[in-house]
Amino acid sequence: MMRMKMNVWLILLSLGIFMAGSSFVMFGHALAKEKGALDRDPIGSVAIFEINDLTGPTSDSCVPHHNGIWDVVRDVNEKGGIIYNDPKMGKKERVMIKFGWGDNKAQAGPVPTLYERLANASPKPIMCYMGSSAAAETVPPWTKRDKIVQISGPSGQPTWYPPMWSFTVTPDYPADACTAAWWAMKDWKSKGHTEAPGWAWFTLDIPFGRAPIKPESEAYIKSLGFKI
Repeated sequence: MMRMKMNVWLILLSLGIFMAGSSFVMFGHALAKEKGALDRDPIGSVAIFEINDLTGPTSDSCVPHHNGIWDVVRDVNEKGGIIYNDPKMGKKERVMIKFGWGDNKAQAGPVPTLYERLANASPKPIMCYMGSSAAAETVPPWTKRDKIVQISGPSGQPTWYPPMWSFTVTPDYPADACTAAWWAMKDWKSKGHTEAPGWAWFTLDIPFGRAPIKPESEAYIKSLGFKI
């Protein structure tokens, strides 16, 4: 249930971001048509890429993210690309979006090779999306080094701390676990229980499943009165 709730929030937020971006592009499309930008060839392309679990154990929640990104990229390109005011040319120009992706099957092992291939594409990518926890926790030092903006789904602490070029769209999994524990203890006490309840981790033995289990989250859960 907690995973489903997090995925719903992630999808809703992603849709909001992409809908806002699509609205901007459509508005720019109308203006550019009057200026003739669509009558000229695009001056180039901008590249983005994704590493996600497309066929592994968490693909049921990751594939919809991939499909949503691909739908937006295709829609924008079909409308002529990203149209903008070019300060050098002094007029509206347009670029197409080049989108690459790799399937890490929710494992950390394939991430270095996938990142090396996708991050060194031409043109140099300006942004990437890490939908898999294994990828989101692995690549922040590399995206900082390469100056590629990283957008990640929820994961563990390495995704956002220490601060780098990585941005998450929801709280991380340890914070989600602590929130769930807080609610569970409140509910437990409201029903008149006085004995200490137990807390158990039942999850997948992959980076996604291990992400909530941190010393900080366990310390907080114990402080609430749980026996782990």
